[in-house]
Amino acid sequence: MGELLGVAVLGAGHMGADHIRRLDRVVSGARVAAVADPDAARAEKAVADVEGPRCTPRPRPRWTRPAWTPS
Repeated sequence: MGELLGVAVLGAGHMGADHIRRLDRVVSGARVAAVADPDAARAEKAVADVEGPRCTPRPRPRWTRPAWTPS
């Protein structure tokens, strides 16, 4: 398989932790690259069994883009 797609997860609560688990164990071709959550301890706990992701208290500007507006 080629290079894995790095995915940033925003939030490490119940849903975010589930996304992290599924990306790590179920989805082929993807890996958790980063997790952004204001609660650093919660983010670290959510990625405890995942190899390689970086945790940060807030998303970096390059992770976000302006909202889409219809023309």
